[in-house]
Amino acid sequence: MTSIIEKVKALGLPVGEYVVIGSGLLDAWGLRQSHDIDFVVSARLFEELRSSGQYEVEEKYDGEVLLSGDIEIWPGWKSDAGFDTLIQSAVEVDGVRFAHPDIIIKRKTERGSEKDLNDIRLLKEYLAK
Repeated sequence: MTSIIEKVKALGLPVGEYVVIGSGLLDAWGLRQSHDIDFVVSARLFEELRSSGQYEVEEKYDGEVLLSGDIEIWPGWKSDAGFDTLIQSAVEVDGVRFAHPDIIIKRKTERGSEKDLNDIRLLKEYLAK
């Protein structure tokens, strides 16, 4: 099984211009497998990818997202978690930057689905160790 780290690296995105959001960090830390990869990227990279023709452009959650298979690329993660905030607080695992656990917990708390609440529990247990 290919790890999320390998999948992200295989995309060849420029280092320092993307942050993996959502459940990616749980996968990287071995807490549970993530089935898709969600990114927030710099404005420059978002426009470059948008115009590349490799991604379908869709409106979702009041904003544009780029889609390709199990990949979603966003210009930000809600109004208070734009790219600059995410990259500055990112956690690096094997050369891949992930959203900080506090930000992931905040977003998953806002959504509040059963899966999100389970992810919060897993993250909090991991961080307590």
